[in-house]
Parts: sequence; structure tokens; C-alpha cells
Amino acid sequence: MPVTKGDGDHVADFLDAMRSAGIRMDTAGGHPIADGKLHRANSLDPKRKGKKDIYYVLHLDHPASGHFGDFKLGIEDTWTAKRPTAMTAAERSILRERIDRERADRAEDTRIGYEMAAAAATTLMTASTKANPEHPYLARKSLPVFPGLRQLKENVRYQIHDKEKPNRTARAGTLIVPMFSPTGAIVGVQTIDDTGKKLFLKGTPKAGNYHSIGKAPEPGGRIFIAEGYATGARIHSATGALVIVAFDSGNLKSVAVAIRAKYPEADIIIAADNDRFTKTPVDNPGLTMAREAAKEIGVFVAVPHFDDASIEAGGAAPRDFSDFDDLFRLSGLEPVRAALAAAAAPNVVSFEAEKAKRAAPSDEPPPAMPDDYDPADREYGPAGGEDDTPHPLADFGQPHFRCLGIGKTTCYYQPSDVSEVIELSASSHKAENMMILAPLQWWEIEFPGKGKEGGVDWKAAVNACIRSCKSRGKFVSHNRVRGRGAWFEGEDSIFHAGDQLVINNEARRISHHHSRHVYDAGEPLDVDMDRPATQEVAREFLSICKSLRWSAPLSGYLLAGFCVVAPVCGFLTWRPHIWINGPAGAGKSTVMDKIVKRGLGTTAISIVGNTTEAGIRGALGMDALPVIFDEAEPRDMHSQARIRAILDLARVAASESDGVIMKGTSNQGTKGYRARSMFVFASINTQIEGYADETRYTQLTLAKPDADTPEQERANKEHYATLVSRMLTTIDATFARRMLARTIHHLPTLRHNVAIFTEAAAMHLGVQRLGDQLGPLLAGAYLLNSERKATLEEALKWISANDWADHSAKNAVKDQDRFVQHLSGHLVKHMTPEGGTWERTVGELIELSTHPDRVKIVGADGYDQVVDNKARKSAIAALVRLGIKVQMRQGAAVVYVSTSAEALKSRVLKGTEWAGTNIRTILKNIDGAVAHKGNHYFMAGINTPFVELPIEALVGERMPGDDV
Repeated sequence: MPVTKGDGDHVADFLDAMRSAGIRMDTAGGHPIADGKLHRANSLDPKRKGKKDIYYVLHLDHPASGHFGDFKLGIEDTWTAKRPTAMTAAERSILRERIDRERADRAEDTRIGYEMAAAAATTLMTASTKANPEHPYLARKSLPVFPGLRQLKENVRYQIHDKEKPNRTARAGTLIVPMFSPTGAIVGVQTIDDTGKKLFLKGTPKAGNYHSIGKAPEPGGRIFIAEGYATGARIHSATGALVIVAFDSGNLKSVAVAIRAKYPEADIIIAADNDRFTKTPVDNPGLTMAREAAKEIGVFVAVPHFDDASIEAGGAAPRDFSDFDDLFRLSGLEPVRAALAAAAAPNVVSFEAEKAKRAAPSDEPPPAMPDDYDPADREYGPAGGEDDTPHPLADFGQPHFRCLGIGKTTCYYQPSDVSEVIELSASSHKAENMMILAPLQWWEIEFPGKGKEGGVDWKAAVNACIRSCKSRGKFVSHNRVRGRGAWFEGEDSIFHAGDQLVINNEARRISHHHSRHVYDAGEPLDVDMDRPATQEVAREFLSICKSLRWSAPLSGYLLAGFCVVAPVCGFLTWRPHIWINGPAGAGKSTVMDKIVKRGLGTTAISIVGNTTEAGIRGALGMDALPVIFDEAEPRDMHSQARIRAILDLARVAASESDGVIMKGTSNQGTKGYRARSMFVFASINTQIEGYADETRYTQLTLAKPDADTPEQERANKEHYATLVSRMLTTIDATFARRMLARTIHHLPTLRHNVAIFTEAAAMHLGVQRLGDQLGPLLAGAYLLNSERKATLEEALKWISANDWADHSAKNAVKDQDRFVQHLSGHLVKHMTPEGGTWERTVGELIELSTHPDRVKIVGADGYDQVVDNKARKSAIAALVRLGIKVQMRQGAAVVYVSTSAEALKSRVLKGTEWAGTNIRTILKNIDGAVAHKGNHYFMAGINTPFVELPIEALVGERMPGDDV
């Protein structure tokens, strides 16, 4: 068809697309021919001259598009001309019809080619005999002849599916390597002439078909898969094993899948060609595609290695040595055997996106080029909404990275190879940063540069990245990102081990799991899912924890339960902390070093010394892992404040609802952290204060053993030696990862038991917070003893049979009671009737305020006198200055306390946790308190809101009038 100037541009663009995909087509003979028909062409590679293993179809009518591929390299792709606007519905319909028609034509053309290639192969095999070892190709390579290799006795004429040249002749003496399907049907042959030139019959269906050398192995026996016949024959000579010849690197993966299906128990190794000097279509295609094949079926790769300097010193060219046959010719069979024996994991880097390694042609229209994306103002509704049209960038980045969303001017991504969440501001979308997301080759293919030098159109690439993130909406990391630890998605248990996920006890790559939550990769945690701890080991661990000398016998259960639950605490709605304390010499170091740290293993973050709250928060990130704080002893006011800050972090981490910590950033924004950790502290004394802390930290107190007599001292040493021996035997180097695996295997059961024991403890102790605190620890201890789900009746029966006085915090002083104690105990200086000063507590002043106005005294003359009670008046005056007044209501004394008197806040509450707070709330929580509306006049300048308290709340049950 005639080619206009515009058509010439399209042809040039089509050739550029082929080159970007790694296909170098020889344009001699008028290629590409834009007539909408299937054409075959040669490669510019001199070794492939005359093979015509490149194919294409090109349309220049509106809209211009094409399809191309390379049989040798296993590459297939489509092309659509760049457009300034999106395609119209009519244009998409035309393109769809064209693709459907071409697909049907290709399918029919392929079917005919397959049939004729199989018929021609049968003709050649019929006219062949066993290969002669003296054949020039075999003799030159010193290759032995194995059954299956054939040689033509005479010239043979045959036909293939080729309209230009259907009749062909194979010359006498040509080697014939038959190609079979997995079912044993012959599908084609490879011919090898005297010079070593190799050709396939046109139309041969190479994918998944192969030639075999050797006998089928016993179940579990070894099979090698190699590229060429010479390589395969050499490997068979070295090993005697069955060798599968895939014929080229592009066919390795499909053959590997077929052989795995045929021999499911076989020990398969992919024998790669080391094409280290070949850089297209990818760097070292032999090794790269061997690794992809090995990764696909989960096997190892063997690679021949060459000393290029020695080869050059010997006068040869290193680029002539790449496969195992070359290694034999260079060094003999022993290096071949050694290289095959050193097969290793594939360590695959996928190049599927770069080189379009797709299994079959796509049924969808060719993908749009960067300029074809829809206008920026087009709106796409959510799936299931009024507009179900998939966003054109819905799969953008695959398989290399995911676009997660956007937050202000920051885009969020997750690469597939490392699965770490990466933040890029709009200005940070530069080449060096974007190559963290995907390799350069991918960007070159998806966004080819417009200049002669090629490269990447980075402006279009950045535009696509940002638009793809915007299409996914706002991304709030502290709500979406999950770090290492245990989680649930519905009923599915998920353990994030850092480098992989364990979902319902099955390992899965992080990049293969897609949900609302994003699992951020981290340092791998040590877990042995194939060898979980046994029931006997679990029970022995529980027994060891119980055998320690505790002040309260149940402390051993709670310690053991903590060690089970802490590594998987992420799914808990309440995360209890423990504080191990006791006198010097009681065994705290033994417990921490030989039980806690060994029991938690790599899941725990262990801190000492001058670690700060910010340091712990930074180390945790979004991880839900335990924190060990050993030697939590305050040495001075500074360290006391630092430890208090860490306790505040632990307090937040205990509750799922309170777990978000917001911090300001340098750009006036905020950054959120969600603390989900269980803490274990160890010290001689604790810093647990008040009811809020008592119900978050369970104290486990060690008792120092009695050693008053030599017999007691000897018994203590024997007990300790026996206990340490049991610890070293049970809690060995493998214990933590095996115990963690056991817990992961039973996460649904643990989740159930946490709910059961929490409810049972709350019912028995009468306080829900105590149930929340003890429930997870008891469920962890229960799992050590039994792997079944507990019932509420069983849990209640066990809890009721034990004494929880030391662990219930029922006697802990509540916050409002501590406030009252501080207020009534505050010392106040006030004037005496004689002009001096008195120093009394607020409570004493309140008592004095209840005394009569006049009192009887003995006068100087020895007679009784009734005088004004000056002490009462002085007490009343001192109290009202603080915003406190004693009133009589219905014959009973009550106390009015101002909620905003300046003197009360600046003098009485200064430096306390209540300073600067609204004390009305805590006053209302005091038993018998009444919060009145309006203000009360205490004295000039103090007319404020107030709360009425019963006098007994401040001075106890003492009778009014009792002197102090």
C-alpha cells in the first residue's frame, strides 16, 4: 500500500517499538510491510541469518497499530501509534475487531503450520538412520552419539507452511534432532549441518516441547534441563542422568513446567548457558531465563563459570565459551560435574515486563503509549459505582511495583522485589529514585525517549506515576501499613516475618498478597514453620517458668503466657505488659537472659541504658513486636523522666484504640505511628503508679531464697543448677523460632482463647480492665498446655480455683483517690490568732472548720469561759483562699471545692499530673460528689464553678470536733 509522510512516521515508530522490546529485525526486502497481514523476517543477528524467526503484522489505517514477536527470544508485544487524545469508542471498536480478526487468522495459520511441520518431521525421521560419530559436527566437538540423534541417508524433499517457498530439501548427512511433545508425539525437528548451523522446520510448535537424552529416572531421581543438544549430551555424559533439551533459552520455562508436570517427584536442575557477553534483549539471557524457569517450578540452577583471563592467555576468545559443552572442551568432565553439583537457588530477577514474556497473545487492545492516556480531567468512579470503567493505570507498574496512593504532595509505592513502602515527594521523582521501583529496561520500554539516542521519557513516566497514585486516593500510612508481627484479615491469620508472609500457615511472597493493608518489608524474623515446637517442649517451658521462686505462685503462668503471646501481639485489642522485679540476687538476670530473651528470639527489640522513647518508636515503626527493657532503674531525675516517657509509650501501645501517636514534621505536617507492642521491664523497684498503670503492667515479683543455714544454701544451689540445666536443654538456639512457629500454627485457637479468658477473668474479678490485662497472658499459658479451644466454663473454673490478689490490681489506688490524698495532705501555712504562723494540712484545716463557733476554755481565774473559736476562723480563711469551703447542708458537713481557683492550681497542684488540667472531671469521680451548676462565692476574687464533696472523702470517718 502507498506510504504517506505520516505513514512513514508510524513505520519508524513501529520499528522503534520492536527495537525497544529487544527485537532487531532486518528491514531488507521491504520490511515492515504495512498490509495488515502476517509476515516473517530475519534478525540482524548474523547467527540467525535466513531463519525468519521474527514475525509481525502492521496496519497503517486509522488507528495505526501492530503486533510483533521473536520466536527465538520468546518475545511478543503490541504497538499503537501515539495519539494526542484518547481513542473514541468507534476507534476502540475498530481496533477490537481488527485484533479479533488477526487473532483468528493467526490461530488458523499456526494450526496449519503445526500440522505440516509434524508431517515433515515424520518424513525426515523415516528417511534417517542412527547418527554417525564421524559426522563433522560431532567429531569437532568430540560428542558421543546417544539414542535419538538421527542422520539423513539421502536427500529428502518435504513441504512446510510457507506460501513463498513451500517445497524444501534436506541434504543427505544432515543431523536430525527430533522434537517431541510431553505426550510423546513428534512435532518437529532441528537440523544440524556439517558447519553446525541449526534450523527448525518452519511452523514447529517449540513452546513446551523438547528432545530427551537418557532414560526416565526413578521417582525422586535427577533430571537436567539444558538449551542445546551439545550441552545436553555433554551433561548426560558427565552424569548419566536424563537430560531434556529445550533448544533455546526462551523455551526453558515452558519446558520446565511440562517436565515438572510429567515428573512431579523428580529432582530437576536447570543447566544455564552463561551468556555473559550478550546484553540483549536482557543482560545474560541464558542465565536470566534459566533463573526464571527455575523460579517458576521451585528448583536450582547450575551455571558454568569461565576464567576469561586464562582463556585469553591461551589465545582463545572468551565470548566463544558459554555453555557446559564449552566448559568440557576447555577443562574436561570434572569441572562440568563440579559446576552441576554446585547448583544453587535461582535468585531470580524477572524481566517479564521488559521483554513481554507473555504466555499467549492478549485478548485486550494494545496498551496505550504514554501520550494516549485519557485527559487529566476525566473522573473514574470506584469499582461497583456508576462508572465501572477500569482506570487506564489500574495495573501500572506491574510486575515491578505497586502504586499505593497519595498524601498531599507525596506519592507512596511498594516495589515487588523488596516490598518496602517508599515515599517520593513530587520533586523526588527523579531517574535515580524511580529506578528503585523498576529497572531501567522497564522504563525504556514503557516510556521510550523520543530522540535518536532512545532512553526514557522521564516526564511521561513521572506523569504516569503521579496519576496512578492519585487514582488510588489518599494513603494514610499509619492506617494502611502493617509491619512485622501477627495480624488477621477476617478469619485469615497472617504472620509478617519481614521477608515473607505466612498466611494460614502457608508462606507467600509479600508482593503476591494484595489487600487493603500494605505489608512493609523488614529485617527477616527467625521462624521455622517446618519444625514447630512439640507439645512436650511447650509444657516443659511452662514448667520451667513455674519453677522459679516467685512471691506469687501464678507469676510463672503469666511469664510463660507473655513469652507466647508477645511475638504475635499485633492482633490483640489489649496488649498487657509485665514488670519483673525483686531484690538483688533474686534471679532477675537469669529470667531475662535465659528465658525472656531466648524465648522471644529475633522478634524482640531489646533495649538498655540511655534509650529514649523516640528511639524505641523509631525502631518499632509499624512493627507489632515485643520490647525488652532490662535494668529499668532510674539513676537520677533525668533518667527517671526518660523512663517515664517510655512508660507513656507503653501505655499507649497497650490499647488498640489509643495506639496512634502523631508527631509534627519539618514541613508543618504530621506523621502517624501506631504502637502495638507488649513491653517487659526488669528492675529492683518498679515505677508503676496509680490505677491506670496497675491495670496495664502486671508485676511479677521474684523472692530471694532463704539461705539462713548451710542446708538451705546447698538446696538453693542445687535447685538453681537443675533449673539452669533445664533451661539450657529446652530453651536452646532453635527454641524461639520453633515456639514461634507453633504459635503461628495455632493463631486462630489463640485468638479464640484470648477472648474466652478475657471474659472469664472479667467475670471473676468484676472489672473488665483486669480481664483485658490477664486474658491474653492466661490464653498464652493455656496454649502451652493444650492446642484445643477452651470453653468459658473451663476458663472460669480454672480462674476461680486460684488466688489473684497479687495480680488483680483491685487494691490499687485509683486516680481520684490519689488526687484526694494529695489535696487533703497538702501543707498550708496560715496565721495564728496571736499573729504567728501555723502549718497544717488541708485535711486538718477542714476538720477545724467543722468545730463550733465558740468553745469553752478554762480562764486565768480557774473558771470556765466561752470564747470565739479563733482557730476555726483562721482555718476557714486559709481554705477559702485556696478555693475550698466547708458548708452545712441538712445538718451534715460538705466541702465545696473550686474547679478553677488560681491558688489551688498554682500552689496545691503545681508540679503534679493534675496541673493544667480540668479537675472538675476527677472531682466528679469521687464517691458522693455532686457537680453543681453555676458558680459559688468563696471570697473576693474567687467566684467560680465548684464540685460538692462529702467531708468523709477528705478527712475519713472521724467525728467532727475531734481535735488533732
